[in-house]
Amino acid sequence: MSSSDFDSKFEGIWRRALNEPSLGALTPELVVKWTSDKGLADPVAIACGVGAFHPTPSIVLEVGGRKACFPKSAVAGDESWNTRRRAKDDEALLWEKMEWFAPLWLPMGKLQEMVSAVRHCTKERAIELFDYHTSTLYTVAFKAVCIAQIMPRARSLQEIVPLAREAYLGVYSGYRASSIAALIPAIEGSLTRIVSDLDPSATAPDKIDHAINRAIRTAADLHFEGMWVPNEYKTVDYLFGQDERVFAFETFRRWLKNFFFCNTASYQGLTWLNRHNVCTRNGLLLAAADQFQPFDSCTHYAGRNRVLVRRKSLGVIRAPRDE
Repeated sequence: MSSSDFDSKFEGIWRRALNEPSLGALTPELVVKWTSDKGLADPVAIACGVGAFHPTPSIVLEVGGRKACFPKSAVAGDESWNTRRRAKDDEALLWEKMEWFAPLWLPMGKLQEMVSAVRHCTKERAIELFDYHTSTLYTVAFKAVCIAQIMPRARSLQEIVPLAREAYLGVYSGYRASSIAALIPAIEGSLTRIVSDLDPSATAPDKIDHAINRAIRTAADLHFEGMWVPNEYKTVDYLFGQDERVFAFETFRRWLKNFFFCNTASYQGLTWLNRHNVCTRNGLLLAAADQFQPFDSCTHYAGRNRVLVRRKSLGVIRAPRDE
């Protein structure tokens, strides 16, 4: 039996489940019976939680070498899901307050400490606290390892490794703003390479959506361990509060659209890490200011940290295609 035939059978079983008074009443025995009714031999079903971060109570069916996941809670209306979603919506607003996105590679405890610190302060103070916290997390040694060992492993970033290395040295030679400005076009080029299958005339928002949607589809497949699952459970809306990878990718999408690729006239942020601003006259003025700005450790690290983390995040977006 082909994969599409199995998918059709699983879809039929799911539709039958939806006709029950409650998904919570689903049992392995019931799913096995429905599977047998479909003409599939030797089905095995168990009740378990599925998902790496916040498991979804489910009935997992294995038959003919294929697996299917039938959630026991509705895609909307479940109270525990609602609670997690509200918490993640709140956290996303705090990352937006810091003009950033949920980063990867950092301990969850450190991220929550940062988020908690900015909850009840102004946006200006939130960015100051972000600069302080990231200066203690993204150390000189950490950034050196990223450039030397992590970036070369992402095909979309390999070409800019020499530029990143030179910019890294430039930052610590007193040319912070100009070093950051030099990397902005490289970031845009990396995004273009990631979505090389798109039409060349695609706009920046189109490229962002194409890349992020693909990454989220891969994260959804990982969340459900490659099993068949109803499509409505693989959406951003459902997984935003369930899977930390989806949360990180979606907040990255929002940052790219609302800050980095935002038109300068519409930009409402404070950090001015904006592609159009840095690559035009305002960016040249910032570069010239390098010669006159006093050294401030947190501010010095902040812009460089933001650019470095953004580059690494693009590498993760590309990763499913590298595999």
